[in-house]
Amino acid sequence: LIIMIIRNAKFEDIDDCVKISHIPEFSYLDKASDADSKKYLMEFYKKGIMLVAEDRNEIVGFIIGEFMLGNFIWVDGITIRKEYRGQGIGKKLFSKFRDVLKAKGVEHIYLMAPKFNKNTLKFYKSIGLKKGKEFIEFSKDI
Repeated sequence: LIIMIIRNAKFEDIDDCVKISHIPEFSYLDKASDADSKKYLMEFYKKGIMLVAEDRNEIVGFIIGEFMLGNFIWVDGITIRKEYRGQGIGKKLFSKFRDVLKAKGVEHIYLMAPKFNKNTLKFYKSIGLKKGKEFIEFSKDI
């Protein structure tokens, strides 16, 4: 039986979030050192939105986003520990995230998902996100 609490992240949660951030879906954190991952996540903790999913005092997932000009938020990432996936935790985490954003007057949510991960794409569709038709991603390593 999972006892789930969704709440704002605390400073003490960051190390646990670092541990679950080393996954292929987070290509920028997957191979990063713990110190670099912590530095990265701290930016969201300080300046953006960072919520955690907690089961019996253990962090099992998180969502991070940053406020952008134009009254929208960029969702940088959401993840749930593998053994907790498929139990509705991601949906609860995203729902709480949306509630927090509504209270702050945010009107739009944007994110990108890796096309190789069919489960992630299916998850985003299941929570009501629409696949974009207006923009094409461009990138270049420098």
